[in-house]
Amino acid sequence: MKSVRSVAADRVDLARTLKKHPGIRKIVEDQYPDRAHFIFELLQNAEDVRAKTAEFVLHRDKVVFEHDGATFTEDNVRGITNIGEGTKPEGGDEIGRFGVGFKAVFAYTESPAIWSPTFCFSISDFVYPTDIAPLRGLTNKTRFSFPFNNSKKPSAVAYEEICATLDKLPALSLLFLRHIKEIRWRIESGPQLSLVRIQHSAEHIEIRKLSADRKIGVDHYLLFKEPVENLSKHDVAVAYELEPFDGRGPSIDSTLPLHKQLRVNVETDGKVAIYFPAASANSGLRFHVHAPFIPIPSRSDVKNCPANADLVRQIAKLAARSLRSLRELKFLTSDFLYCIPLPQDQLGNYFPIREEMLMGLQQEELTPTHSHGYAPAKHLCQARASFKELISEDDLNLLRAPLPSRIRWATNSTLRNDRKDKLLEALGVRDWDARALAGVLQKRLGHAADAAVSAWLESKSVAWLQKLFIELNQGDVDGGDLSEIACVPLYGGSLIAPNRCYFPDKAHLPEDELPRVDHKVFDGKPYVRQYLAEMGVREADEAAKVELILARRYRGDDVRVAEQVHYRDLKQFVRLVESEPQHAVLFKNARVLRSAEGKFEPGQHLFLDDPFQPTGLREFHAMVPLAHKRTGISDTYEKSGIELTEIARFATAIGASSALKIEECSCKDNTEYGRLYREDRGIRSGRGIDTDYTIHGIDEVLCQPTLDLSRLIWATLIEQESDFWTTAVFAKGGGSKPQRVPSQLAVKLRQAQWVPQKGGRFVAPCEATVDALPPKFTYDEDWHWLTAIGFGQSHRKRTESAMHEAALAQELGFDDLEALARAREFAKLPKDEQQQILSRFRAASLPMPNEEPANPGQRELRAYDEAMEAQPRTGVEVQRTIQVGVAEVKQAAKQFLHQQYTDEDGHMRCQVCKRQELLPFKRPDGTEYFEVVQFLDRHATDSRYPQNYLALCPNHAAMFMYANGSRDQLYAALNKIDASRRLPVLLAGREVTIYFTSKHLIDLKAAARAEIEKNSGQ
Repeated sequence: MKSVRSVAADRVDLARTLKKHPGIRKIVEDQYPDRAHFIFELLQNAEDVRAKTAEFVLHRDKVVFEHDGATFTEDNVRGITNIGEGTKPEGGDEIGRFGVGFKAVFAYTESPAIWSPTFCFSISDFVYPTDIAPLRGLTNKTRFSFPFNNSKKPSAVAYEEICATLDKLPALSLLFLRHIKEIRWRIESGPQLSLVRIQHSAEHIEIRKLSADRKIGVDHYLLFKEPVENLSKHDVAVAYELEPFDGRGPSIDSTLPLHKQLRVNVETDGKVAIYFPAASANSGLRFHVHAPFIPIPSRSDVKNCPANADLVRQIAKLAARSLRSLRELKFLTSDFLYCIPLPQDQLGNYFPIREEMLMGLQQEELTPTHSHGYAPAKHLCQARASFKELISEDDLNLLRAPLPSRIRWATNSTLRNDRKDKLLEALGVRDWDARALAGVLQKRLGHAADAAVSAWLESKSVAWLQKLFIELNQGDVDGGDLSEIACVPLYGGSLIAPNRCYFPDKAHLPEDELPRVDHKVFDGKPYVRQYLAEMGVREADEAAKVELILARRYRGDDVRVAEQVHYRDLKQFVRLVESEPQHAVLFKNARVLRSAEGKFEPGQHLFLDDPFQPTGLREFHAMVPLAHKRTGISDTYEKSGIELTEIARFATAIGASSALKIEECSCKDNTEYGRLYREDRGIRSGRGIDTDYTIHGIDEVLCQPTLDLSRLIWATLIEQESDFWTTAVFAKGGGSKPQRVPSQLAVKLRQAQWVPQKGGRFVAPCEATVDALPPKFTYDEDWHWLTAIGFGQSHRKRTESAMHEAALAQELGFDDLEALARAREFAKLPKDEQQQILSRFRAASLPMPNEEPANPGQRELRAYDEAMEAQPRTGVEVQRTIQVGVAEVKQAAKQFLHQQYTDEDGHMRCQVCKRQELLPFKRPDGTEYFEVVQFLDRHATDSRYPQNYLALCPNHAAMFMYANGSRDQLYAALNKIDASRRLPVLLAGREVTIYFTSKHLIDLKAAARAEIEKNSGQ
């Protein structure tokens, strides 16, 4: 044919190139590694040309394919003989394109042949077409023949691979096609097999597998599809596999609803199809999806690209919308939830499908409920099936009110943590079980009962209440949590709190006035009776009768009971507590004992003392503040006929005090609390430690101690089993390191003067001595609490100090402690003063020099003669310079210095001698003589200032003027003088210090600085 020859002429160069470069052909062939993949390429091309049927016939040496679609055009010939260029335009409705896809056949053949009513040709050299003779009898069909003549694929191997592929041709091969309704195939002379697609309804698709028109397999699907956005000739689709109910065959009865015969197969291994299943694509879903995805070159998987991501998002929205259709078709059942993808499922790029479906279930009325309806998952609660049967949805909404929307029970989950249970959890369905119900009952029927809930519970039958207790028991609700909730039925129908009622007798009949539980609530259910006991229902024993007496006569603020009736009751109370001490709790807050003031009081308001027990508490409570005061028990009980010792034991058992009690308290009143809180760097939490100890009311007693009160406190401390009370412990949080300090009680006992000593005086524990303790004050030096309160500490320190001082004096060679004290006083003096004293001491102890003349009389005469011959004193007038104003400045300085250096006893002091001794002599008028000496001389200053003078004794004045080794450093040293106001100088070769008053030092520094500034200005 002319067109074929024209195409052949165009393919000569391409064929020559492929021969020269065989690697190009290999690249194309390697695009399709799957065996017999070309079968799907042929079906794809048949679908593209709108074929209704397609047929394969497999022979030992070839395979023949035939379809009834549109016939070949010249463009088809060009496309099928080219590489990478087909005839299908972009955006068209064809699945693939002739070109590379068709080249998959060359893995099996070297010379495919095509017969069409319009063109008949064979292909050689991969791309070169040649005219061949037409076949008779084809009419309007197109036939392909593929002889097995590829040297790389033996014919036997080719036959086996194609045979296996046809034999396993899946029903999904037809499911997503628009045009092909039937695929037939035959293996040589064997029977003809086929897949037939039957459209029962818009969603219901049946695909039958036939053998010679006999059904050998049936698959049913619910298919939901819609056109691709902006590509209307292609669809995205979601397909759910259906399976028959147990005992039903694959055939369906058209007279019955489909949902009565089939259900969704939730164990489906979901496939991804590009019209035909992509062999390697894995969605992780439990249903099939389809879209015109861009495949990888081998078409075995979906390419990871934005265009495909957009298709997945459209499938996700379609899958979410399919839930509504499934609901209308009645396939959206409780079991269908196993089909929904979970957050933990590995979905890869298909995760948007899960997100959309979960959102639809959560927000719309799509999640199955316990009552076989539908509701948004956000409005659902979950519980055990039996609990849902007990608590209706009306009950649920009453108990959970007020809520903006009606709450429904979610569908039941077969097993805990199975896929359905995990899905409901992922959807945010909240558990609301027996524990939640118990919490509501506690909250709404506690101290202030909710009228609506009370009325609801009272409306329930005894049988219903029995089921309630069964659920509470099986839900591990602690019965004690409901002990005060009115929920137990009595004979007569009213409800009462468990801790206020009793079981009936063995005959199930009440025998007294006690409130008795209706036996029908636990009949035949011993575990219900046991749970009621856990809730607080008791046997009607002696304790119950006592409790009834207490409720009738001894509750309230103003108890009035006749004396004989009270004595009779008290005997019963005493007998019960003696035999069963645990029942002492019944008397908490009951006013069962008369006080000394004649008023009935509870045990915790009373104390024991004579005549019941000599405790000494009467004097103690007479002094404590009202907040901590207790009252004594009336002595009228001496005529009650009950032993006073029995009454004392009973009173102690119900809370009366028979001794001082050390109480645990917070550290907030501890003197160290501020420091403890600041130094703890932790964060305040409920796991912190805040433990301190005190005796309430002890402050007033410690301020006014008596011998008996002190003995009571002393005995209380001795009776403690350990010294726990001496230490307070504090930590802000669990991560803080606990800090320990003396307890409040230890500090109070340590500081107060409450310990008696002989002679009737009271002292603080530190001043006390063991020998001075009065009788009945037991002492053991191993008691740690004595150390904690500082007992004998001062006396012990004084004794130890005296012994140490005596030993030290002896060791240092002093005759006695007074000599050691004088030595210590000397050591406190400044070093220069110590040296002066030692110098004088040494000088006084040395003999004065003395030279005796050989002839005293002759020496006296010679001296006399020399004096008589001495020249008379004469004067000569000379001129000299006199400094003006010196006398006035020195006089002002003398007055200033006398004021500064006269001590509090009126004695003038030398600035060098300081307070060692007085000035050596006084003038006739009684004033001390001292010399006024210029501090900085004329070499350092040109001006005279009263402040620039020192007050010195004659000795140190001479040393400063004529033996001053520090003269050149005086100004510099003056500016470095420290807080002691002592200036070190070297006088006559000895280091001494000059002392200045603060005023003198300030004035002197100012004057010196002024002189320096004047000189620098000149």
